[in-house]
Amino acid sequence: MKMKEIKELTTEELKTALVENYEALTNLKFRNALKQEANPASIRNTRKTIARLLTVQKEREIKTQNN
Repeated sequence: MKMKEIKELTTEELKTALVENYEALTNLKFRNALKQEANPASIRNTRKTIARLLTVQKEREIKTQNN
């Protein structure tokens, strides 16, 4: 997901996307350990997506605390 797409998500959609990406990361790591994953870059991309989601979530928390 791109940052623009992530910022358009609602808070609930953001939480759902985080859960889905954490599950996907777990599955990718498991498949990689079993040498079944053909594209190891997908692990890195999933981690970056999680970081983006957490960044937007933290920005929103700070914004609500300041208001």
